[in-house]
Amino acid sequence: MRMWNALIDHESTGQILTAWFERCPLDQGKGSLKNSHHPRSEGTSSRFRIFGSESARWIQEQGGTVGSFDPGRSEADRGSGRAVLVTGAAGLIGVSVVRCLLRDGFRVVAVDDGSAGTLGRLVEFNGNPQVAVRISDIRHRVALAGLVAAERPWAVVHLAARHFIPDCERFPGETLEVNVMGTQHLLDACAEHPPHRIVFASTADVYAANVLPHSEDDAVSPVGAYGVSKLLGERLLRDQAYRLDGCTITIGRLFNVYGPGDPHPHLLPEVLRQLRNGSVLRLGDLESARDFVYVEDAAEALIALLHIGEAGVFNVGTGTAVSGRELVQTVAAVIGREVEIERDHGRLRRRVRPNLCAAPDRLRELVPWWPHVSFGGGIRYTVEAEFDEVVTGGEYAGRVS
Repeated sequence: MRMWNALIDHESTGQILTAWFERCPLDQGKGSLKNSHHPRSEGTSSRFRIFGSESARWIQEQGGTVGSFDPGRSEADRGSGRAVLVTGAAGLIGVSVVRCLLRDGFRVVAVDDGSAGTLGRLVEFNGNPQVAVRISDIRHRVALAGLVAAERPWAVVHLAARHFIPDCERFPGETLEVNVMGTQHLLDACAEHPPHRIVFASTADVYAANVLPHSEDDAVSPVGAYGVSKLLGERLLRDQAYRLDGCTITIGRLFNVYGPGDPHPHLLPEVLRQLRNGSVLRLGDLESARDFVYVEDAAEALIALLHIGEAGVFNVGTGTAVSGRELVQTVAAVIGREVEIERDHGRLRRRVRPNLCAAPDRLRELVPWWPHVSFGGGIRYTVEAEFDEVVTGGEYAGRVS
């Protein structure tokens, strides 16, 4: 990636990304240029373009509205062409964040280093004059400072991070380098040209273990490199806020985000991967419960917080915890297949929280309509998108043993 650490305008994005994929092709079905066309899409729309419209359909079917952050907000408070710099723009949440910003009238500077192998998702923005792709590594302090100086963004949404916990535990030094020093480099760059707002994507992993839902005022006591690195990022932003004259800093503590196109072998993508090859699933811990947040709901929450401009910490979680076994049962119900589970001790993590769930009251005071997508709806849509087919399953029709 070092050779791509340059500023790239939107007119050359397609050529640059094409060259990148010729050098480092992605996995089949995960956004490679050769497999980017969804069977239900029109023209040259990439597979990932369909996600936005399909999610809008899901929201409307469930009685929600699309693109309504705050009914009382005036048009003057919408994007009006102001620039928002998004780090980690090609990641699971990043593309949905970019779509939300474009919908709301912002110009987007999409920054990503391609290390997760997901740059193919940015192809859907090729030719859009409101999106400038910048392939750059936040660990490169000078390049990042030059980028912020050149763009002078009105706001920054900082998503870039190493976050797959097994990798973070295996490579703690690199995790700290990206999640802590990368955040410091972004702070240094913003200190020279302060934006009006910063939204930082942190994690619920900063909380001390507790079987009860977490409020934002709960004690923090992370274990493991990932949670520690994110808490350090939060503290850097708080401690150095004085350097960012007039900037409002908002921290969103994300719970377990899921959705189509996750490049990491988290539980849901691993279940779907194994189901492609049969009905016997070899999995690790399934008794722990997590607060699963559909990816576009997570993006909507972050952008709602950006619009509102309220400083502080906000949980981005639904308030409902679902066990791994319940997740597998839901997938089996959606696809209508009998599923057998075998314990794979090699997949057990060294540290396991029995329960991680949000108390989302603070977010819902500001964004009362959130979230739009139910857990079952999000699972159904993810299965449909990943399998490239319309899922017709309904009530639980399978068996999990």
